[in-house]
Amino acid sequence: MTALQTTDIVLEARGVSKTYTLNSGLLSGKRTIEAVKHFSLDLKKNEALGLIGESGCGKSTLSRLLLGLEPPTEGSVLLHGEAIGGMSRKGVARILQPVFQDPYSSLNPRETIGEAVERPLWVHGIKDAEVRRKKVAAVIEAVGLPKRTLSSYPNQLSGGQRQRVAIARALVLEPSILICDEPTSALDVSVQAQILNLLNDLRRTMGLSLILISHDLQVVQFLSDRVAVMYFGELVEVGRTEAVMQAPQHAYTQRLLASALDIDPDAGIPALSPPPGP
Repeated sequence: MTALQTTDIVLEARGVSKTYTLNSGLLSGKRTIEAVKHFSLDLKKNEALGLIGESGCGKSTLSRLLLGLEPPTEGSVLLHGEAIGGMSRKGVARILQPVFQDPYSSLNPRETIGEAVERPLWVHGIKDAEVRRKKVAAVIEAVGLPKRTLSSYPNQLSGGQRQRVAIARALVLEPSILICDEPTSALDVSVQAQILNLLNDLRRTMGLSLILISHDLQVVQFLSDRVAVMYFGELVEVGRTEAVMQAPQHAYTQRLLASALDIDPDAGIPALSPPPGP
């Protein structure tokens, strides 16, 4: 984890809410679910921000809103001060890229790794084949994969290698912001550490700003400068990682930290208090 170098805000959510309307059945009619509720948060240049919360709390919905993949029901998302909803998809992609949980499902099994990493360059109109070749080779090297990987197919790679490919594809357009949604949860523990170290190194060498969405407290603690805690679609606590982890202020954060198993095998399992009422 590195110190913040600036206070410039590169990505901001302002009072963002997202409500879905569902058909409950022929007799029940429709019902609404508020997945994200009046959420406000900012990401600063060169910062790593961890977003934690239990499954189903709205983290992935928020990530889609921040990426501009879905419009908010209320509020706005600003990318470098501009409303992301008014920007072109290509314009957003040049600045902001996702890294998803399951790299295998996001890779075309019929494309070689070289073709998959090169495709964003085609889409964005980079016609010079030599320029594309150099960019792909450089980014594959940056994520720690040998050049021979370019001729491989996704099913020939390990889970960790496929996640490195997904990171390479996200970086080939040279964005300044990554949103990583559970990027290590599908990996073995030893491979998780390698991917986290890679993200940390890339952040430092490429000057990236990073949002790390995870339910794994140790992952967030390792990589993040600040941490935000989400509970039933709401932001309940945000602060410097050390402060939140050592002295959480909100009751939910306290329970969340208490529920995590201690790495000391002799520490035992902490007793949990019941969750709060609605």
